[in-house]
Amino acid sequence: AVFHATIKNEAQLDSAKDSTMKDCDAETAALLQGQGARFLVSSAFNLPILSANAAFTALTTFLPDQYTGCGLKVLYCVGTDTSLLEETVMKAMSGSQAACGVFLTGHQILMQVNCLPIQHTQIGSCVLCVASPVPSPTEAEIHRAGAIISSQAPYHILAVGDEWKELLKYSSDEMLGRSLKLLQGPSTDYESFKDLMDAVRSCLFYETTLSIHRKDGSPCTVCLRLRPIENPSAPGTIVIQAETELLHTPAPPAADHQCHLDPSLLALLSSLQLGAACDEPARPHPDE
Repeated sequence: AVFHATIKNEAQLDSAKDSTMKDCDAETAALLQGQGARFLVSSAFNLPILSANAAFTALTTFLPDQYTGCGLKVLYCVGTDTSLLEETVMKAMSGSQAACGVFLTGHQILMQVNCLPIQHTQIGSCVLCVASPVPSPTEAEIHRAGAIISSQAPYHILAVGDEWKELLKYSSDEMLGRSLKLLQGPSTDYESFKDLMDAVRSCLFYETTLSIHRKDGSPCTVCLRLRPIENPSAPGTIVIQAETELLHTPAPPAADHQCHLDPSLLALLSSLQLGAACDEPARPHPDE
C-alpha cells in the first residue's frame, strides 16, 4: 500500500521542519544541507529512509516520523517506475553516481533524483538522494521538439516534428515506431550513443554532441538535447522530448580529375616506350 499521510496546515509544517533536523548528527546534517529535497537511504532491506531535510518535508508533505525508517515505497505513486528508482539507488550503493526521472509522492510529481554513494562514519554505506521537480516545458520548447520518444523499451519514436524530417530526410511514416538506432551510422561513436540510450532509459535531462546519419547515409554532427516530460496523451507516464541543433555537415569530397590507368596498361605503355604519363598524346611510329 502507498502511504499518503500529509501535513494539513502551516503550523504543522513548521513543526515538521524543526523536527526534521533536530535529531541529526553533524555529519548527517551537513549532507542534508543544500538545494533540493534531500534524503538519506540505508542499504538495509527495503531501502529505508534514514533522514531528510526540510525541503523534502515541504515537497512531499510527509511528516518526518511517518517516513523515517520506511522504505522507498512511502514515496511511490501510481506512476512511479519502482524498478528504475530502486535500480538507480542500488547502483549508487555499489559506489557509482546515478540518476533517474520518476513520478513520486501522492501528488504525482515528476522529479529527477540524483543518487550519490556516501560512506557515513556512523551509518556506514548509504545513499544521498537529491530530488528536484522537473519543470514543465514552455510552449517554445515544445515547438522546438524534434521528436517524442517512449521511455519504455524498445524506446520507439512516437512523434516527429518538421525539424527532424528536414534534417534526417525521412518522412514521418518512415520514423514512427522506429528506435533511435535509426540515427546510427559508420561515423557514430558507439560509447556516446550508448550513453544517449542510457539517458533515455533513465528519463534524464541530457545533452550530447553526436555524429548521426541521414536517410541517404550522409553524416552530420548535431547537439542532441533530451528532457523528460509527462506524456500529454497518457498522464502519469513519461516520454522523452528530443531537440537537435545542426552543428556541422561535412563537405562532399572534391572531384578527382586525375587520370588513373590500370597497372597492366601502364606496363604495356612502358614496354612500348610510350611513357607512363597518360596526359601526353602518343607519337606516331616512324614507319607510319
